[in-house]
Amino acid sequence: MTWILALLALLALPVRPDLPFERLLPKYATAASQFREVQGIETHYRDQGQGQPIVLLHGMASSLHTWEGWVAALSPTYRVITLDMPGWGLTGPDSHKRYRIEDQVAFLAAFLDSLGIEKCVLGGNSMGGWFSWNFALSHPERVQALVLVDAAGVPVERAVTTPQSDKDAPKAKRPSYFSLTEQAWLQSYARVATPRILYKKMLQQVYVHDSLVDRQLVNRYYHLMRREGNRQAFLDRAKQRATGESRFHELPQLQMPVLVLWGESDPWIPLADATRFQQQMPQAVVVTFPQLGHVPMEENAAATVQPVQSFLEQLQL
Repeated sequence: MTWILALLALLALPVRPDLPFERLLPKYATAASQFREVQGIETHYRDQGQGQPIVLLHGMASSLHTWEGWVAALSPTYRVITLDMPGWGLTGPDSHKRYRIEDQVAFLAAFLDSLGIEKCVLGGNSMGGWFSWNFALSHPERVQALVLVDAAGVPVERAVTTPQSDKDAPKAKRPSYFSLTEQAWLQSYARVATPRILYKKMLQQVYVHDSLVDRQLVNRYYHLMRREGNRQAFLDRAKQRATGESRFHELPQLQMPVLVLWGESDPWIPLADATRFQQQMPQAVVVTFPQLGHVPMEENAAATVQPVQSFLEQLQL
């Protein structure tokens, strides 16, 4: 009986309530933050600078904050728009549970319509990169250029191998908290339990330099996941993860300029996927960063934004 009680006490430790939107707003919104209803979802976004619109989409379990370094560098010259996608950040959940890839494409189109943006440079990291190239396939007339940063969506069976042997290739790591959603009996627990230590470990995985994973960074990811409704949205999204056929084979249709950026030490999405994107889109320029991981634009904004600036200058926007 003692060990059962000890186990129950251990399981109860990470159980935390949802955090009300009103409590998070003062800490994670800034003077640049705006809110706009899109498809019935009160969407948190920032629209900074003037000129050619550049829209940046964050990755899984992240928020618009991941782009702050790039925004600071690009907004003096361009109009830079970042947003919390449905189910993440201060935007929070979609009451209709529309989280499939095609849902995100439709949401982004509606968001751009609401701002009167007919055409933009579209960029995304990880999950946001997946949304970005799918949007480009659905609305090529609306994407002037595409920037993919460690983008998701390359089908596993189509991933190319590198010259090094399989035994020498780094093995992809599964985010610990994400794995909870794949076990049906743990899903109810995952909806209320958010171990802060898992978020620290997750960030230490995607960052090469552990010293950058400070308390403020961990708290941002941890608190925004606990935004009211976001944990349930995470579970709802996981159930819809692979409901549609990949459109990866359609990428050769895209004619717009493409920049692919990749952290060579990405533990979640292999560097080989950057090659696969270039094979599908021969016009793509690939730039890699030896000492960066899955979120290179967040880990080192100054280094990663430089090729973006050069890319945009060549477009003569």
